[in-house]
Amino acid sequence: MKTDVIKTAVKENKKNKMAVLCRKVKENIKNFEHIAKIGDKVHKVAEMFFSDNVNTDDIYNVVNLPRETLDNLIRSFSSLKDVISGGKHYEFIPEVSLETSDENSDPLIGRIDLLTIDDFGHVDIYDFKVSTKPISEWSSAKKINVDYQLAAYRALLANKGIPVSTMGLNIIPIVINNPDYENESFDSFELGNTENRIITNFEGLKYPRGTYTKVVNEH
Repeated sequence: MKTDVIKTAVKENKKNKMAVLCRKVKENIKNFEHIAKIGDKVHKVAEMFFSDNVNTDDIYNVVNLPRETLDNLIRSFSSLKDVISGGKHYEFIPEVSLETSDENSDPLIGRIDLLTIDDFGHVDIYDFKVSTKPISEWSSAKKINVDYQLAAYRALLANKGIPVSTMGLNIIPIVINNPDYENESFDSFELGNTENRIITNFEGLKYPRGTYTKVVNEH
């Protein structure tokens, strides 16, 4: 009799743990969806800020985030622009969509967050990465995924005849602190230091014989 009671208790305990685990998984998936939409809003602010003929009022009217958050994002992107240009003339081109294909491979499609071009025609890639964690806490799988993405972007530009041998493959981390998942909003964030992945992962991304570079080029 006692044995049956114990078995029943063990089964109920397992069921309760599974129920808690399932709820947690569902909550995490939902939060992933929310942070993705928050990321879309941040990217929209960046796109509009770096576009020609877009003023602050346009951003206020289009992006549904608190006014103070938008002001802080605009100031951060303004400072970033100054750092990138370093007092020199640069062209900033946001949201560049590219596609290439040939008879022997599948189409390669990508949208680059930001391209910069200096007066000598040198082009660099900048990719905004919105996350709740700084780069130092990213998993190795996430870093690999980002590097393949950057290598694909570079391959797309090379396919269009743009010189890429000395191109910077930069990520700009934007860490969201305490996101309001339910309303897909936030008040506090940190714009991290720009990281050129060609430097931090040279063997994987060097052109044209880096590990990831070769994989991308072969496909």
